[in-house]
Amino acid sequence: MAPGVQVGYYRYQGENRRAAMWRGTAESFVDIAPPGSIASEILATTGTMHAGYSAFAGFNGAGIWMSDDPESFVDLHEYLPPEYYFSEATDISVVGSTIYVTGIARWGPTEAWLWVGTIPSPGSCVVLVFGLGVLSNHRRRR
Repeated sequence: MAPGVQVGYYRYQGENRRAAMWRGTAESFVDIAPPGSIASEILATTGTMHAGYSAFAGFNGAGIWMSDDPESFVDLHEYLPPEYYFSEATDISVVGSTIYVTGIARWGPTEAWLWVGTIPSPGSCVVLVFGLGVLSNHRRRR
């Protein structure tokens, strides 16, 4: 949560989880599940940007919503190496124009990940560019 903003998911009549956010009242509730997703959930928010996951074609992929609009979802899973089959964004923070997103990803073992990107300037057609790093709690065998 952030001051005045609550995030998470909802289920309606047995459906899969759908990302949702609201601002203190039931009337402010917004379903922001990305179009075409089969499940989604928001796990963290700055108040204006949200982090979590969305499932497409049966796998969870980390992502962020740049606003309260379902169309603003940015897939962070695409920035992982191809052997990764699962990821979730678990926290998000913004410092100046830099976005920091932490989460987990699996290719076998579960690893901690950090995605770092920049917020495009208003009115620009620039796509977010993310770099990434891995913090692993295991050692790979050589």
